[in-house]
Amino acid sequence: NEKYSASYYRQVSIIAARRWKLIFRNSMTYARVIIATIFGMIVGSLFSSLNQDTIGALGRSGYIFLSSFLVLMLSAAVTIPDGFRQRITLFKHRNAEFYSGKVAYIVQVLLDLPLSIIEATLISS
Repeated sequence: NEKYSASYYRQVSIIAARRWKLIFRNSMTYARVIIATIFGMIVGSLFSSLNQDTIGALGRSGYIFLSSFLVLMLSAAVTIPDGFRQRITLFKHRNAEFYSGKVAYIVQVLLDLPLSIIEATLISS
């Protein structure tokens, strides 16, 4: 870390504060939660009256597939374009040696993980 003026922990705290602000300033953050809630209610209502027999088991497996598919598609539809937009800033900052790219990716994963878990929980419950 002699390459950077800030220590590893200082880089994490600066990037985490920046990322936290970007997450909550983005209107898609709130839209993801609303969309997950709506899809959860729709999918839940479709599969709510399954019987406890073989046909019900087949329906539950369909529910598991549909639920996993929706979680992956909704998550990818929002995070991939956002990742490409942030990539330009990351490369500029990394080339100017403001912070390590590794630290930026670690912070991004750690701060995006709770939102993804909340989204997956809302869809599947």
